[in-house]
Amino acid sequence: MDAVHQLSGLINRALSLAFKYDPLSKKKIYSLAKKQVGTQYGGNVIPENFLNENSVCYLAGAGEDVSFDAALVREYGCEVHIFDPTPKAVEHFHKLSEAVKNYQTFYVNNNPSHIYDTTESELERMHFHALGIWDKEETLKFFTPRDPSHASYSATNVQHTNHYIEAKVNSPENIMKMLGHNSIDLLKLDIEGAEVCVVQSMMKNKTDVKVICIGLDVGEPMQMKSTVDLLAQNNYRMIDANPNNNYTFVRGDVMQELKEKSKRIRS
Repeated sequence: MDAVHQLSGLINRALSLAFKYDPLSKKKIYSLAKKQVGTQYGGNVIPENFLNENSVCYLAGAGEDVSFDAALVREYGCEVHIFDPTPKAVEHFHKLSEAVKNYQTFYVNNNPSHIYDTTESELERMHFHALGIWDKEETLKFFTPRDPSHASYSATNVQHTNHYIEAKVNSPENIMKMLGHNSIDLLKLDIEGAEVCVVQSMMKNKTDVKVICIGLDVGEPMQMKSTVDLLAQNNYRMIDANPNNNYTFVRGDVMQELKEKSKRIRS
């Protein structure tokens, strides 16, 4: 019955999304030209006509799939900063770097059906930081996933496991100061439950972030809804949502600029 109930929930959610309505948050999905970048598993939906070679992209949560990160570099020529302190993520990026430099084949998420085609010049624009994103600078416990083959360590222990590693974390605001950035054009948060704390901190601090791609992994519907509500209260508009609770939000002023830009392109 659990499987049937879960399938029914996914079907109902998919139908709701088809009608531009997110059933979890009861929020409207706003219309804006957008595109999928990266694989279906590790990719994200972003606005069209938004990024360029000067864009600042912070991508938190790499795991063993940085296809989205690599695709951003290839399509827009921008530099991306990738944040993930967990062992499998660090190892995966190291192996990708070695494979690119030695012209070897390397798989996305260890899946032979998805192969990285990253070049050396593109790799130079991908900056990996073995650092977690949180609301302040400290050392946190990252709890292991239930399946040891997975890469999804969690600072909030969303899978309720007992074993953990310790890793350094810092806030987006502190990292921006260290890297010399005044604003973030695109922020991806796929950080296994820590996204709730990070969003709360950013909204409180009025951090200048234009577009947020977020995977809500907390598992508690009310906590997920409160996070979406908080973004809406701070003038972020939902432009995409999928049944796996992956969302894309665009700040209201940026959304208006993109709509006007789209009109100019069409005319």
